[in-house]
Amino acid sequence: MLEGIRLYIMDRFVIKYNMLMDTPDMLCPRIRKSVEKVKEFARLCIARQTLAEKCKVKMGENGYIVDLNDMSCTCGYWQLSGLPCCHAVSAISHMRKEVDDYVHPCYKAHHVEGGYRVGIPCLDGRQAWPDVIGLPVHPGRPKKK
Repeated sequence: MLEGIRLYIMDRFVIKYNMLMDTPDMLCPRIRKSVEKVKEFARLCIARQTLAEKCKVKMGENGYIVDLNDMSCTCGYWQLSGLPCCHAVSAISHMRKEVDDYVHPCYKAHHVEGGYRVGIPCLDGRQAWPDVIGLPVHPGRPKKK
């Protein structure tokens, strides 16, 4: 069973690696979907620049402060997830900058691709395993007396 899981993971690593190598996008595909969904909600926000890299963003009755230098918003989503919230996207768009530049580097395709590049090492079959001398291993929990 463990051998089957290892082979499945090996195949999955190759598929994911090839998928990331084929994508021309700077972000991973799933993260791109999340960012596009947040951009839809950002239309409901009104941003006003207060200082060089700070904005006051209103969404309905609520107001939020977005700092692009610190990559932070008072709602806290951006700091927790590494992805800009709808308030931050509104502020970034107001300042005519690219949203992709404000996504945490761990979500960028070239960083994720590095993890898949290593892969899972190949192992020899059972015939190449060394013989072990000692007590036999019994699967499961020992019986109570």
